[in-house]
Amino acid sequence: MIMWIVDDEVGIAEAIAADINAGFNIPVKAVCFIGCTEVMEYMAGNFELPPDILIMDIVLEQDNGIDLALHLSQRFPRVKTIFITGYHTKAQEIFLKLRPYAYLEKPIKTAYLLAHLRAIYEENRAKNTTYRFMSNGAWQELAQGEISYIESERKRIQIHATDEIYFCYEKLDEVQRMLTPVFCRCHQSFLVNLSHVRSMKGNAFILYTGKSVPISRGRKDLAQEHYFKWKGGLLV
Repeated sequence: MIMWIVDDEVGIAEAIAADINAGFNIPVKAVCFIGCTEVMEYMAGNFELPPDILIMDIVLEQDNGIDLALHLSQRFPRVKTIFITGYHTKAQEIFLKLRPYAYLEKPIKTAYLLAHLRAIYEENRAKNTTYRFMSNGAWQELAQGEISYIESERKRIQIHATDEIYFCYEKLDEVQRMLTPVFCRCHQSFLVNLSHVRSMKGNAFILYTGKSVPISRGRKDLAQEHYFKWKGGLLV
């Protein structure tokens, strides 16, 4: 994974990179920038690959990190942005311009940052990992990232994908074993893709589509723990 870390203090940028390399068990190339000018100069050259993750300070001396992040998200549509700041009053401004993956206040809690990075990694892995199944007499293959949730009615499985619902015959336990950790078993009859979840309310996960996926009493504690870890340990 390639991460661009942008801060106006070199010590902070380098400390973040060191914490990531020490605590993240996935090979990472972290590139540190001190302000917007360095980023633009780097992009004008022959850089190898676009970033997977952007860790961006909001206030960069005379520059606006939000505007830079917006520019980079337009240039690299698949990049995930994590904003960092010591100015909590800037939080509202972030969401007026773009939808970041996460927002962390300084001093940064490394455990929260690493949790977000692991979540992004698993989301990207799900997008690049497929689930193969037999439906209507033919083999189907879906990117796991396209699946919002899976529902079981006895041995009949409903796979709710981005644009279609697929049906197959399989035990939900067997399906779960073939999926990445982005999927949470929140009910005896339901698996939900946490990257599609907007919020957790009462005994249900609310998806970005507005659809509600039930959480059973017996699985609520584990589902809540899984969800909060996925969201970086933050109640969001």
